[in-house]
Amino acid sequence: MGHKSNVSLSYSYNYWDSKTLSDGLGNPVSQESKAQHIGAGIEYFVEQFYLNGQVGFGQAKDETKIQSVLDRVKYKDDYDATTYRALVGYMPISNLLLATGVDG
Repeated sequence: MGHKSNVSLSYSYNYWDSKTLSDGLGNPVSQESKAQHIGAGIEYFVEQFYLNGQVGFGQAKDETKIQSVLDRVKYKDDYDATTYRALVGYMPISNLLLATGVDG
């Protein structure tokens, strides 16, 4: 492990669509999901000490439609999530990093 400091930025987008599902009664079900997440982080070395911090925010939207003989039902759910990570470490000898932190 070298003593390089880094800054990071990430983005992801996922889309899923299915029209071929059915519920237990044979009714056609369609589902659509969209999710995106953005995150930023920093990794920093100061002599033998290591610091790392990351924070992110994500959103997901799910929609389910069920078409039965009697009725059509639609369910929508929206989710927001904040993620974080903080690590601190000490490198007593080269290539041996002892670290602890929180992740959520």
